Amino acid sequence: MLPADVFHREPEVDWMNEVGNLRRTSFKPGVVLLPEVRVQFVEGWLHLPHMPRHVEKVRSAAAVAERHLFLVPDDEVLPTRFFTNDFPAPTRSPEGFSGMDGTWVWSNYWHQYLAWRAGTWQWLDFPPKDDKQRLN
Repeated sequence: MLPADVFHREPEVDWMNEVGNLRRTSFKPGVVLLPEVRVQFVEGWLHLPHMPRHVEKVRSAAAVAERHLFLVPDDEVLPTRFFTNDFPAPTRSPEGFSGMDGTWVWSNYWHQYLAWRAGTWQWLDFPPKDDKQRLN
């Protein structure tokens, strides 16, 4: 990691650190940006006027074995860096979506679903390539 005083002296470097982790490297150019994958793009949708209603409807569904929420963001709410699905799946649970067994995200830019199931995010092929990815 870069020393804290670098971020204080250089606001541009500090801003870049908010996007990802800046690390010194032994190869050129010497410093690289490793973008951090967060589920903030999903969590941020909870502030949209209609989303809390959908989340609550799924949470309160009666007489169901599992509760799943399917999200298909339009272009205005999906950050540009997520227009392709070549980023690793997030590593933590999405805040604000408790009480659900699954949260599924698909964009018309992606060739896979991003799914939160069984306590982990994972990319699932669309359509599934094998029976292991199919839901029973």
